[in-house]
Amino acid sequence: MLTSMATAVLSAAEEAPAPTIAPAPVVMLVIFGIFLLLLFVTVSFTNVGMRHDAHDEHVDPQRTLPAEHHREQRH
Repeated sequence: MLTSMATAVLSAAEEAPAPTIAPAPVVMLVIFGIFLLLLFVTVSFTNVGMRHDAHDEHVDPQRTLPAEHHREQRH
């Protein structure tokens, strides 16, 4: 079975390569540019959480899980 798989892989490698939209370096540069754009968007939104001052969490007595209750609440 291994030899038949190796034969199939070698015969597939000998066939002509599939046509592409552009040469490999152009495709690589386009993909790299897309990743740089995504990096820029990610970095530009990193300060969203620091726009406002931090404030204490609202104590909600209707929470269902006892692990989520604050220590000052006693039942």
